[in-house]
Amino acid sequence: MARSVAVMGAGGKMGFRVTKKLADAGYDLRAVEVSEAGRARLADAGITAQPQAQALAGVDVVVLALPEDIIGTVAAAISPDLAPGTMVLIL
Repeated sequence: MARSVAVMGAGGKMGFRVTKKLADAGYDLRAVEVSEAGRARLADAGITAQPQAQALAGVDVVVLALPEDIIGTVAAAISPDLAPGTMVLIL
């Protein structure tokens, strides 16, 4: 079974590059994107954005591909939803 990776900000400039590579590599990809433009970019690549709660459920790795001024807020908000040992990476 492939590792599960949630990418928050999956449809943004940096997030999309990472998301596309993970999808092509066969990971259990869980793309999270709040903007309509980002969701459209993902859809054009055949990737469906998921609700945050669904994407984080039992995930192995979370990639925060977010603007630096919100990373701390988002990390604090999602940490209670992550299982112990979940890896969090910041781009």
